[in-house]
Amino acid sequence: MIRKLASPAVIALLCGLMAFSWQFATVHRNYGGNWSALFCTGANAPIPPDAEFAGTWVHDGEGYDGQYYRYLAHDFLLRRGFGSFVDAPRLRARRMLVPTLAYAVGLGRSELIDAAYYAVILGFVCLGGYWAACFAVNCHCSAFWGLGFLLVPCAPISLDRMTVDVSLAALCCGWALQSVFACRPYYTLLSVIPLARETGLLLSGATVVQLGLQRKFREAALAAASGVPFLLWVAYTAGMTMPGQSQWFGGWPAEGLVRRLLSTPVYPATLPLRGIVVALDIVALLAVAAAIVLALTLWVRDRSGALALAALLFALLAMGVSRADVWNDPFGYSRVLSPLLLTLSLHALNARRVAYALPMLAVTLRIGVQLAPQLLGILNIHAG
Repeated sequence: MIRKLASPAVIALLCGLMAFSWQFATVHRNYGGNWSALFCTGANAPIPPDAEFAGTWVHDGEGYDGQYYRYLAHDFLLRRGFGSFVDAPRLRARRMLVPTLAYAVGLGRSELIDAAYYAVILGFVCLGGYWAACFAVNCHCSAFWGLGFLLVPCAPISLDRMTVDVSLAALCCGWALQSVFACRPYYTLLSVIPLARETGLLLSGATVVQLGLQRKFREAALAAASGVPFLLWVAYTAGMTMPGQSQWFGGWPAEGLVRRLLSTPVYPATLPLRGIVVALDIVALLAVAAAIVLALTLWVRDRSGALALAALLFALLAMGVSRADVWNDPFGYSRVLSPLLLTLSLHALNARRVAYALPMLAVTLRIGVQLAPQLLGILNIHAG
């Protein structure tokens, strides 16, 4: 009976309810009901003086990325000057999908945009759960597997810190559903994906390569042309912002990952269960290394499969990223590489190969530990 009640729409609703319940609990138990705390605005980061940001909950330190996407949601065309409060305006402005949707859902009214932003993030959680459930049904599995979308590392991170990465993960599920089971490109989806995050171009690249290998050159050209809206937006943001100084790539393959594995993480000596945290750091990083190996193995076995090609391209991304701050922060590399872990997990579901899902579960476990203080606050348990 329970299985019959499960449908992709029901799973989407459950994902949304579970996500909102977590947010509601942490906001009211940890932040006194101030929802702006989810943007993780830092005390050391400048805040626009405009009235719409009055009463912002301020965290210690530099804060996190969500604070900058919030400013872009209030000024997605970069004409109000809020870009000057963003750490890397040209880079972040490229990821316009969530901020623009928040602006649109909020009808452009400054007092509604923040609430619309929360709704947009929850909407992508629901959409990801829906498409993941549809994928599971097409694999002749229960739609309940769609709840696994909440375990994609970037999903809890986006819910906790309002980052935009969950939008790419959700669109990745839709792309996988279309590519694996419809066996044809969905050009509208391909045009939207890189606007969520520029690494989404790798999904477009996988589609182009797959169609080329199938000698469907017209479709491949159209798939490649779907990136034009993103390129136009990049050109617009380039004219409105100063170039950034970020150096993401360099050195030898997998340098960033290897250096992080060989380094000793710096945690306060008073951190509760510090040894377990350090051990889970190593487990998560080894899981990323395993995901790279599994992606290469999958591509060798299936060189024209959509999931295999996407996993390969994201594995190459993992090997190329060398920035220390990405690898030092569990939220950093897990967000960037969520599409790699997700595509491998979808393959695990389709091929009944559990091993391909293990890297994502290991990384998600580390993310869960990072969110433990939130849970302790909800339960009114004081660590230490």
